[in-house]
Amino acid sequence: MQSESSKVVANSQPICGWSEYLIGHHRDGLLVVILLCLIAYGFVMFNMTLAGDDWSAVWKEGNQYDVVVSLGRWLQRYIWMVFADKLFAPAFTLSFMVALWLVGGLLALRFLAVDDRFAGFAFLGLFVLTPFWAEMVNFKNNHPNAGLATLLALASGLLAWRMVQGQPLGLLKALSMGLASSLCLALSASGYQAMAPMAPMIFLLGWMRALLRNGFDEVAPTIFVKRLALMVVIFGCGIFLYGLSVYVTQTAYGLGQMAKGYALSGSLVSSTGELQMTLARFLAYFEQFLFSPQHLVPQFAKWLFLGLLAVYPLALIHRGSKQNPLNAVWYIGVGLLLACGFLVLPWLLGIMRTPNSYRYNGIVSLALVYAGFALLALEGAPRLLTGRLVKGLALTLILIFVFQHNAASFVTYNLNRRDWSIATRMIERIEAMSDLEAVTENGAKPLIVYPVGRLPTASERPYAMPAHAGPMDSSIVECGVLNCHPTRLYNLLQLSASNTIRYDRPTGRLRDKEVRRLFREPLSTMQPWPHPTSIKLLPEGILIVLLGDDVP
Repeated sequence: MQSESSKVVANSQPICGWSEYLIGHHRDGLLVVILLCLIAYGFVMFNMTLAGDDWSAVWKEGNQYDVVVSLGRWLQRYIWMVFADKLFAPAFTLSFMVALWLVGGLLALRFLAVDDRFAGFAFLGLFVLTPFWAEMVNFKNNHPNAGLATLLALASGLLAWRMVQGQPLGLLKALSMGLASSLCLALSASGYQAMAPMAPMIFLLGWMRALLRNGFDEVAPTIFVKRLALMVVIFGCGIFLYGLSVYVTQTAYGLGQMAKGYALSGSLVSSTGELQMTLARFLAYFEQFLFSPQHLVPQFAKWLFLGLLAVYPLALIHRGSKQNPLNAVWYIGVGLLLACGFLVLPWLLGIMRTPNSYRYNGIVSLALVYAGFALLALEGAPRLLTGRLVKGLALTLILIFVFQHNAASFVTYNLNRRDWSIATRMIERIEAMSDLEAVTENGAKPLIVYPVGRLPTASERPYAMPAHAGPMDSSIVECGVLNCHPTRLYNLLQLSASNTIRYDRPTGRLRDKEVRRLFREPLSTMQPWPHPTSIKLLPEGILIVLLGDDVP
């Protein structure tokens, strides 16, 4: 017979069942990763002077909601409504996002049956700390939907993998898991499209691990075709459901025309020649990502990553060499094909768009690339190399990324403080102009701000994290507004101004050369900031600000 104490324990077991199921024996690694996250992101949590979405603070609330729906992120609209639109501090929203990332990572470890504790720690650490999150971290209003979209994308891929791998499922259960996977993918894309590639990526990661563990049985021709077809069907249904949901929500809110305008401004590929040019750009950017010095991550970190990446094909060759030649060629070929898909998928959303779309927020799923190849290396290395060497590579990468995040946050914070100070001094000069009231009709008309040039940047960055490098020309990390985004000067002035003056941007987008040509005469008598002649007010309500001679 059971004693009373044993009954209490038995009855209380389900209370902690979910946490025990999710964390398992990765508890120590999870605690270390949480500590590293506090070091990496703690400065942003409590010292965010200017968040990326502060630029939209001058918009009307309804317009912000309309914009995200027109961009296909209808779930983001409702998340913003729940989070009361910017009323929460970064300490809460960023913690919430990181917590969801960690939950997604723990789900991956559980579904993929990762038993090695250090491998689990390395996967979690690299996933939540890679520099590709740096831009997302600085958009406070996007923290909740980015975290939820990441979790849903990982859940989608893991459900699909569980459906095709392991013990055979009944028809009803298999259909239920496939439908749940498709729904999770659709919801993930509706929260933030850049997270959606993580669904097929985590599926491919599970497949690659199975290759290393079980050998040829995981890629026999019939199994390969079946799994590939199921992957296409499941994620294809998810994309269809997402597209259908976007159409319904945009129609319901009457935003079809606005959505068409955003699609056109994105310069979608419409001809074979444009597609070829875009593919060439894609290949160039991918080469920069792997080999270009100081692009996205320091070159030293790239060599460490390439070292981890190289372990996987070596492990494939080692395993394939034990089979007959024909099976070995098929086994190694399929394994390398899966790895190529795993590497290329993060860039898929930008393949049909202009270089401006290749930004940090668009390729955040590269975080899973770093984490995934580290996991494969740590599990495949003992047969080829000493485990300590691979562990050292992974741990060094994590420490480098912690330093990068912390240093970039500090530099960004100082640049934002500088830009606030400059904007305040500009406003003081503008408000002292004698003809201001007449031009603005006592504040009834806004001033249309035309920035010219940009503030000069230092030849060398203080830290080895050039976030504003290569195609990432929209980055706000470690790059000041007046250095990298002079067209946002009107936002900065509006955020700093008194209620008596309003600032706005010109209709349409003019390049710096066009602005200089349009205002050639007034610019001829002006000198760059902070010279007294650097700001000029025209009778038409146009405010020209000459920031510098450098072209943005």
